[in-house]
Amino acid sequence: MKFVYVLVSNDKDYYTEEFVISLCSLRKHNPEADIVVIVDEETKLHLDKYCKFISQMRCRVIVKRLSKSISNKQKSRFLKISIREMIKGDFLYIDIDTVVTTTIDDSDFPDYISVGMVLDHHTMLDSHCKKKFLEYNSRKTGYKISYNGKHFNGGVIFSRDDESAREFWKEWKQLYKKSISRGVDLDQSALNYANYICKGIVDELDGTWNVQVDCGLRYISEAKIIHYLGYQPKDKYNKYYTNLPFNVCDKKILEKIKENRSMTSEAMEVINNPKSAFKNVIIIPDDSIGYELIFTNHFRILKYLYVNFNTAFNMLEKVYEKIFVKLFDRP
Repeated sequence: MKFVYVLVSNDKDYYTEEFVISLCSLRKHNPEADIVVIVDEETKLHLDKYCKFISQMRCRVIVKRLSKSISNKQKSRFLKISIREMIKGDFLYIDIDTVVTTTIDDSDFPDYISVGMVLDHHTMLDSHCKKKFLEYNSRKTGYKISYNGKHFNGGVIFSRDDESAREFWKEWKQLYKKSISRGVDLDQSALNYANYICKGIVDELDGTWNVQVDCGLRYISEAKIIHYLGYQPKDKYNKYYTNLPFNVCDKKILEKIKENRSMTSEAMEVINNPKSAFKNVIIIPDDSIGYELIFTNHFRILKYLYVNFNTAFNMLEKVYEKIFVKLFDRP
């Protein structure tokens, strides 16, 4: 079995640095693994700056030519949906914003599985916190968003090299191209519709294979792959940034890797202790009022006011505090 990454990156982002962390974690626990990263031509030139590290990790680089007219985001999606055409044999695809915590072997995947993934947000669609957003994209594309109530996350994908799997990947690629023309460039919408068309070919993997840190706390202790969902810098392009509480979601750590063009002691600390590599957090159970409020339009308006009209927000906060004291006799 091969392990496959996809990377589209340059010096202006931190995707290469995230890849370096994931690759190092995979090699640490799987010293004999056959690892491949698929890149476009521009990324290959950028990745050459890390050639010593890539060589030490014994990671093969496959270059695919793509049109320079499409965005890097779409390039990464096109590379991802083309993996089955480019790789012979069974493989495990892993997103770059991950940390592998254990040994992984072919025998971990039962023979009956052609394609395997973990549920998105570790839940059925009816309980999905972003169900409205998924349904919005569904209306734009005309795509079904689940099969038997299951909506899968594409961050970790096991794929056999068999006819059923090849048909699924072919369907996914065609659907993604149509999805872009309909204004949705998220590959997961097309992925789940491909699963629907292929009558549920995707088997559900245990949540430990793709522990999404914003909602997968119950899987952390047994996690095989931790999916921290990427570093999001706070800048003028991302005013509503939402960094998740994993320690590598830290600009200082990623900048140091970029500077050294290799792993650093700070990043290795995360790899060596991934299940405890978390910042301080407040846990909000999904059956609480607080959890329900987070996904309301009221909360979205508050966030908009806080970011764009902070002075007015703080004035309102003082008013609310006085009202709260009168109602409940405490601040």
